[in-house]
Amino acid sequence: MVVSPTVDHKRPTVYTNRAYGVTLAPKVVDPLLTVRDVAQEMRVAEKTVRRWINTGWLPAMKVSDQSGWRIRRSDLDELIRRQVATRRES
Repeated sequence: MVVSPTVDHKRPTVYTNRAYGVTLAPKVVDPLLTVRDVAQEMRVAEKTVRRWINTGWLPAMKVSDQSGWRIRRSDLDELIRRQVATRRES
């Protein structure tokens, strides 16, 4: 199977398998943030971020006992969007 990159400067690089006519887009990686990263960005205490995680308000995944929690960037962005929408309604 021969895969050749097709470059379009307006779009990300895609890979096309001409024999089968299959186009593969590069995987977009959603960065993972620590509790500390989220706390600093939201200007709250780390304990507050952990409370949001424990109540299910902020989705997160437990990496290990020592490493703690990781939050997807997209989940934090969604939390911010919900907060902005709530404030606009009130």
